[in-house]
Order: sequence, then structure tokens, then C-alpha cells
Amino acid sequence: MEMSKSSLSIEMHCYFCVALDRATSDPNTSLFSSEMLPTWHQCQHQYQWRQDMATPARVQDTIERQRPVDPASFKSAMRQLVGGVTVITAGRGQDISGMTVTSFASFTADPPSVVVSVNRESSSWPLIERYRAFGANVLASGQLDMAKRFTSQSGLAGATRFQAIEWRSKATGAPLLVNSLVSLDCELCRFIEFHSHMLLVGNVVAVDMSSKCGGSLAYWNGQYVNVDSNEELRLMTEVSIPTARALREI
Repeated sequence: MEMSKSSLSIEMHCYFCVALDRATSDPNTSLFSSEMLPTWHQCQHQYQWRQDMATPARVQDTIERQRPVDPASFKSAMRQLVGGVTVITAGRGQDISGMTVTSFASFTADPPSVVVSVNRESSSWPLIERYRAFGANVLASGQLDMAKRFTSQSGLAGATRFQAIEWRSKATGAPLLVNSLVSLDCELCRFIEFHSHMLLVGNVVAVDMSSKCGGSLAYWNGQYVNVDSNEELRLMTEVSIPTARALREI
């Protein structure tokens, strides 16, 4: 159906009416030109009619679309994302703690920085906040016991999680796990509070890398997975690379 010029004018003016309602009740505002003022009351009537067009069915549809995602569904979806396994350590001396996370990632290369989210109720967060530093220890394949040790499932807490584990400290004083694949010594420079968690940004002030060229430990679909480059190569030669298999058998 073709819209007449007069109805089109009213329709266009109605959008200005909406803006005016939000900004001011003065029809002489600069948002309106003088030629629009005679149609002001007519526009108000048209705007009211448009509001009446919001039927219960449309309102319900809007509510359905705005309903939050179910937390259980969100967790199930995020389990499909493979994450590296990192132990975040904090504190100094015997006032130390640590926790296993999959939320650790690099942030910027220059300056070197990282991000990680931690639960506000964890034993590590108060130490990170107090000492303004933390360690990030990326676990290698085969370090499943280490990963589990720094979770609540181990039944250990605080400094007891470090028993029989070799660790050292560097510039910030945060404990760094000696046998991890990579250890980063980080100064806390920013943190953001969001509901149950804190998002931390850390400046990397020291890096320790293992001399062993092994794989890393990953977490996927609710289970730990060893990602070993040598094992991946072996499987490839067994399945689909005859040339590599021939070279191996020479």
C-alpha cells in the first residue's frame, strides 16, 4: 500500500517526537525546525497510535528474545572450547596459594601482558590483590596430577597445595612452579569486577621456559587432554603420511 505524502510527513515527524520526549518537553527545542511545529500535536497523536500497535504477542516475543541464556546451557557450550591448563599462583613466603584455570590468555605483545579471570571467592584472589602480583604456570602434557592438585577436588588449600612441589620466586615474589612448561611472573596492573569473578590484566616481568620440548595439557569437554606434538606426529605417520612412515622405517 502506497503511503500518502501527508501520512509520510506525520510518520517522519513522529520519530522526532520520540526524541523530543526523551530530551525535553519544550516544542521550541532546536531539534525541530519552525515548519514542523504546526504538526506537533498531530505527531503526538500518531505516536500514541504507534504505541498501541504493540500487541501482547509482540511484547511476549520481545521478552522471549531478551531472556538470558540458561547457565547450564552456556557451560555445556563452552566445554566445546579447548583451553590450555594454567596454574595461577599468588602470595609470598608461606602466605601462598594457587588455582588451576583455563581462562588464561595472552593480551598484548608490546608491552608483554596477559589476562585471566579468577573467582572472587578463591583463596588466591585476596593474595593477588594484597601483593599486586601473580604467577602463571602453563602445564605440560603429563602434569595431570599437578592440575588436579590446585583444584578444590584435591581437598588441599593454601600453602598445602605446594607441598612436595619445587617452586621459586623472581621479581614480584609470586611462587613459580619449576617443572611447568612455561612460567610467567606478572605484576597486577588492572582488574575488573564482574559478578562472581575478577578479570585481571598482568604485565609480564619475567619468563621461564622449560628446556624440554614436550606438549601441553589441555581441557576439553570436561576432561583433561594431553597435547603431545611427538604423539601427533606418530599418529600421522601411522594413518596418512606414507612418505614419513617410509623415512621412519629406514
